Amino acid sequence: MPILIFLLILIDTIFTAAGFSHHIIGEVNPVMAYILDDSLVLFVLIKLSLPIFLVVFYRKIKAGWIHVLLKAAAALYLLVDLYHLLWILPLYV
Repeated sequence: MPILIFLLILIDTIFTAAGFSHHIIGEVNPVMAYILDDSLVLFVLIKLSLPIFLVVFYRKIKAGWIHVLLKAAAALYLLVDLYHLLWILPLYV
């Protein structure tokens, strides 16, 4: 599960950075939008830090409710990534 979430967030980060740099989309989270507007590198580092932390410490997490939340997060990021495809595909088709 943590690797899946990491990959989904990585895809979201790449799509968001590409769309933002081409002025096609914006970042919905106002804090991350400010960071992205200021520094792409900092945006990527912050965006990927939580899933990297998750990959490292996943096996030590014992609470079952956290695993449920992680499944929900994976589902949401999958939807976000699919939504990104709505604006990416017309650019290349």
